[in-house]
Amino acid sequence: MAQLESAGVDFIIVDNSNADSTWPSAYYDQLFLDPVRILLDEMLTMRAEGLDTPHVVFWNRTSSAEPDPAFAGIGIRDEFYAPGTYDELFVEWGGKPLMLATDVVPTSLATTFTQRKMWGLQPSLGSSEWSFLQPHPQQVAMTGGMPEQVTVATAFQESYMSHPLTATPRRGGTTFASQWQRAFDVRPKIVTVTWWNEWIAQRFENGSGQTQFVDNFTNEYSRDIEPSSGPLGSRYLDYLTDYITAYKAHDPFPLGLVDSQVPLGGFETGTEGWLPGSGTATATSVFPSSPASIPAASTGAKLLSAESSAVAGATWRKVIRTFERPVDASQHRYLRLSLDHWGGAPGATDYEAVVTVRAQDGSSRTVTVLSPGGSWQSISIDLVGWPARNKVTEIEIGFRAVGSTAPWVSKFFVDDVRFTVT
Repeated sequence: MAQLESAGVDFIIVDNSNADSTWPSAYYDQLFLDPVRILLDEMLTMRAEGLDTPHVVFWNRTSSAEPDPAFAGIGIRDEFYAPGTYDELFVEWGGKPLMLATDVVPTSLATTFTQRKMWGLQPSLGSSEWSFLQPHPQQVAMTGGMPEQVTVATAFQESYMSHPLTATPRRGGTTFASQWQRAFDVRPKIVTVTWWNEWIAQRFENGSGQTQFVDNFTNEYSRDIEPSSGPLGSRYLDYLTDYITAYKAHDPFPLGLVDSQVPLGGFETGTEGWLPGSGTATATSVFPSSPASIPAASTGAKLLSAESSAVAGATWRKVIRTFERPVDASQHRYLRLSLDHWGGAPGATDYEAVVTVRAQDGSSRTVTVLSPGGSWQSISIDLVGWPARNKVTEIEIGFRAVGSTAPWVSKFFVDDVRFTVT
């Protein structure tokens, strides 16, 4: 609570969206009511000690499949609102305490609460309907013709957070920045931030037995903001604090709240959305092999290995990363990557690598360099002065043997692809 208050957060939303009326009361008490009571009591204790805290709003499951969709809201009303013990903690909106619903907005609670329906990833929003998760540019909740609420997230997914072709990771804070930019453009009364305190990584399997994770997967493919002892540290709480400070002061959108490095391919958890392009048969995330047909990774433990079929040596072999949403590289100067390969193409006089960055408007930036191979080579493209670098859609990396017409099965290797400020 002290961290959130210091960041400028006005209220927290307590997630009760999984409540089920068939749960035994003792289980529901242990899972939800008891922890909430402890939370609220601690907040009152802090306030009694002269410490400020955010306020509280409850978000309840209101499924039409329930005998009474208001069951969770009624229970919370009777447990926490009716006694009046915690009144100073609750948010008032439209003259009544605010309560959020997942589906049906219960009429039986209308006299006690101002209610709003809230869910995530909706393609459009009804009148006064909120969202907790949206791809940017986010849908905006409208009430009475005025912007009321917009959601902001550090990352988001369409289905599973571990699906790199559809999930949008943090990308070094650029996703957070794009989402906050939408809030600064629209300026609704309420900005809800997704989210805090959801470290659980729930594992599923698809029909083929492959592992899938919903909300949290890796450091980049997760949404949690609270500080950790790992690589993320307190950066996202710091970013949040600065965004809130500027938003409440009606200052312009603040720049510089991104990491100096935006990872685009480290290959520690798989190919991370990189796919074989023309001339390439396979692209796989691999460890070094012995004998050294695959070199040690440039960074980390694994790298991307691209293998061609038997095509002419001078044919470009390519790997491609097409992003699920355009990536904003406007606060970074370079695209950098490491490339390596083995020689041996019959008749080759040299070897070349090519890197192309494409944008949504169809423009691109390309660099072609000689590539001696046998060790990692750093390749970079300077993006400064390119107007379209705020909407990068694709990166293509290629390799070939110059002057070789004979068929050649080749391998080249890519690692540590990133946008960087230096």
